Order: sequence, then C-alpha cells, then structure tokens
Amino acid sequence: MAELNDYSGPFKADFKPQDLSKDALTRMWTAASFMYLAMDKIWFDQMVKRFGEDFAWELSHKVWSKAAVAESKRCAEALNIRGNDVASCMKLVQVAPAWAGVCDLDFELINNNHCILTVKRCPALDVFEKHNREDRINLVCHKLELDFMADYAHFFNPEMLATPLSLPPRKNPSPYDSACRWEFKLEK
Repeated sequence: MAELNDYSGPFKADFKPQDLSKDALTRMWTAASFMYLAMDKIWFDQMVKRFGEDFAWELSHKVWSKAAVAESKRCAEALNIRGNDVASCMKLVQVAPAWAGVCDLDFELINNNHCILTVKRCPALDVFEKHNREDRINLVCHKLELDFMADYAHFFNPEMLATPLSLPPRKNPSPYDSACRWEFKLEK
C-alpha cells in the first residue's frame, strides 16, 4: 500500500497513522506539539480569569514540573532513549513535543557530558515580545524555565546541571538573535 502524503482522499475505515508518509507524520507531530502548548495557554488564561494571575502562575509551575517528568518518561520509553549523560538528555530535547515540534533548536555537543543548547526561535517568546509582556518573560524565561530545564536534566542524572548562558529579553528581537542559550553539563 502506498503511503499517504495527506488524508485528503476518501475515508478509510482501516486507517492507521502508519499509513502516512514521514512528511505527513512530521506535520502531524508539529501540529500536535503546537496544540500541546496551546492547551496550556487556554488552561492558564481560564485560571487567570477565575483565580487571578498569581494563583495561575503557581499552578502552572506545578503542572509543567510534573509534565516535564511525564514527558521525559514517555518520550524516552517510546524511542528507547537510555543513559545518564548529557547526550541522552539532548536526544530527549530533540523529540519532546514541548521543544522539538515548536522551537528551532541548535545543539553543540562538546562531548557526551557537555552540550550548549541554543533555542534559536521560541514561539512563546515571540508572543511575549509582540505584546510587550516583559512580566511574562521574567516569569517564564527567568523562573519557570530554570526549573524545567533542571527537570529534564535530572530525569537522566540528578548530578546534571542546566545553566542559562543567555536569557531574554533580547536586545534586538529578530530571527537572527537567539531566544536563549543553555549549558548542560555533567562533571564526573
């Protein structure tokens, strides 16, 4: 059977995701990744309306901290990513829906225990900058992301460090100015 590049043809009662081409599956993965983050925004906005922004941020932090661990576990199991080094953690970042499907990432793997991760484009930061939400940049980029990056690192090794090298706000927001840079390091 030929792989489908899309599902524009007739309904197939026996359709399975395996019927799709790699390109179609990649588009679906990207769409699902964006929806994953959109659900967070929808949930967060409803929490703000009902309980206020401070309470919403507190809950968001707790939810995403648990989500980072669950996402790490599910993705690592699904793709048999094993190990306790930085390279294993970076494999996870390459496939995790909260990152890979929505952000433009660059990896400089110095060795299996040291990597510089550059987030070249971050849709959340783009929205914060567009709406002049420096308060959100400070909460998300300077507080929440510190813990989330540590959660990803500690999933593989509690001794692994995730250190920000540069964080927003960007001096000249443009496609050529990276969103943020992180160093993941494990010293033996």
